[in-house]
Amino acid sequence: MSKRVDVDERWAEEYEVFLQSEAVPPPAHLSEAVCRRVYKDLNPSALRVFAKLCLSTVMGGLLSLAFCPQFGLGLTQPGSALMGFFEGLGETGCTLACGAIFLGTSTAIAGVILRIEEIRLIRRRSFLQIPCMALLVLSAFVCAGAEVLIGYAVLWWLGAVVAGITTLEVSSAVRLYLWKHPATL
Repeated sequence: MSKRVDVDERWAEEYEVFLQSEAVPPPAHLSEAVCRRVYKDLNPSALRVFAKLCLSTVMGGLLSLAFCPQFGLGLTQPGSALMGFFEGLGETGCTLACGAIFLGTSTAIAGVILRIEEIRLIRRRSFLQIPCMALLVLSAFVCAGAEVLIGYAVLWWLGAVVAGITTLEVSSAVRLYLWKHPATL
C-alpha cells in the first residue's frame, strides 16, 4: 500500500512542477497544419462527398438489382418475390417502389459508411444531391440500354428522391444518436 501512496505523491509533485513550468508554444507550422487538417475534416469537399455518394449508389444499386430488376435491367430473372410484391401495387406503385428501393438502399449504405461531417454536408444539400443522383442513375439505365419511358422515369425518380432523402434523414438520425450515446451499443 505504501508503494501506491509513494507513486501517487510522486505524480502529484510532477503535476505541480508541470503546472508551474513556463508554457512553450508549439511550432507555428505545426499549429497551422493541425488547424488546416481539422478544418478539412470538419468541412469536407462537396465534390468528394458526392463521389462517395456515387460509390454508395453503385453498391446499393447492385444490391437492389440483385432482388428487383429496374427498367428491364437486373442481376436476377424477373419474377422474384420482391418484384411480384411490387407488381401487385400496380404500375404506378411498382415504379415508385422500385425507385424507392434503389436509392433508399444506396442512401442507407451512405448513412453507414460516411463520416458524420459528410452526412451533415449531404443533409444540408440533400435537395440538390439526391435528385441529381436519381437523374444520374436514370441516365445510367438509359446508357445501359434500358427502355425508359418518360412517365415511368418521372415516377421512378420521385420514388427515388423521396426515399433517398427520407432514408438519409433516418440513417443520419440513428448515426448521430449512436455517436452522442455510445453506451447504448
